[in-house]
Amino acid sequence: MTHRQYVPTSATTNSFTCARGGRALAVSLICVIFGGAALLGQPVASQTMKGGKGGAGSHINGESQRGDVGYLRGVESDFHLVLPPFPSQNSKQDGNDFATLQRMQVPDQARWMLAEDDEDMIYPRFSEAFGLELNATRLPILIHLLDRMSQDVNDATFNAKGYFNRPRPFQRYALTHVCGTDIPPQPEAHPQGGSSYPSGHGTWGWGVALALSEIAPNRAKAVLSRAQEYGESRVICGVHFPSDIVGSEILATAVFERLHAVPGFMRDLTCARQEYAAAIQPSSPMSRECSVMERSIVHARNARSR
Repeated sequence: MTHRQYVPTSATTNSFTCARGGRALAVSLICVIFGGAALLGQPVASQTMKGGKGGAGSHINGESQRGDVGYLRGVESDFHLVLPPFPSQNSKQDGNDFATLQRMQVPDQARWMLAEDDEDMIYPRFSEAFGLELNATRLPILIHLLDRMSQDVNDATFNAKGYFNRPRPFQRYALTHVCGTDIPPQPEAHPQGGSSYPSGHGTWGWGVALALSEIAPNRAKAVLSRAQEYGESRVICGVHFPSDIVGSEILATAVFERLHAVPGFMRDLTCARQEYAAAIQPSSPMSRECSVMERSIVHARNARSR
């Protein structure tokens, strides 16, 4: 599966100018872009937020709805440690955030269609950039890893959404386009909250891209570029502010970094690399341990599908 061809313009590629460094530890450098101005995030405690704990949704990936357990189950990532607050309403940063959204709401037809297609949170959205079709038939270990990692990203994201409770752009402003609707909804007079920050699509997409980049470093540039484009689609769709996307990348990077301390994740990552090497070069052997793992994953999937 390939997505519609789209050639980025300078207007969209300049919308997010923060350097992205793959596995760079998010907590070390929190670079938040509001209309091109980089700001160092303040501690979460500096802004009063409405409490609440968001539930984990089942929309992250079709295959993940089977009930895969995350690597961090029971020791989930604490978003409070890495996520800065979103821009205070009616602040200068908030105004810059909306101004960037407005600029991105007027793409050409091809980019608008791509944004609508990017509403699907499925791995094949990254197949073209990865250079291989991302499915459980060809790459069972990799899909198994992505499924489990997606649960970890999902848990952190929806807990953060429930805590920050940020209204979405269309709740506050009259927009030209909103994906999934023929007529954009009317803004609310006094929105009481929402689920805008951080972006679920953005966190999931950036997490997937980080994993794919470690498995296939030769595809890292294309995959990370595609993840940036995937996140920007949410702004074009009018369902997220630019700062929601930057926040999602911070959170995904933090969760992904933490996974490297989990032996089970590192074992699966090693085998996913071998599986990828064998897929692009059939003569490349897989270790006995990884071959056994692959057969076990395939057997479990077949058993669940009966």
